[in-house]
Amino acid sequence: MTYNVFIRGIYSTALTKLFKDAGFNIIFPSAVILERFKDLEEFYGSYSKDIIINDRYDKSGISVSMKKEIWNEIKEDFPITQKKFPNTIKLQAEFPLNSI
Repeated sequence: MTYNVFIRGIYSTALTKLFKDAGFNIIFPSAVILERFKDLEEFYGSYSKDIIINDRYDKSGISVSMKKEIWNEIKEDFPITQKKFPNTIKLQAEFPLNSI
């Protein structure tokens, strides 16, 4: 199954390329991203955000949010892993999104 990815932030161009090349749908792209990736317009409609990627509040990295079921299905093919990017630090939340 192909999942819809919503990307915002300082790293959005690189992340868009990474996820686009991995076969994910990029949804609700910003004007700048639409300008850089002309073929994303077809996904500018009413789609669900299966995976949300944005800057951390302190701008020192990114935050990736998705349902656990989605992660369990795609974790082997996910474009951002410690195997592919050794300097990646993964912190897994043990509480539901927006519960605090």
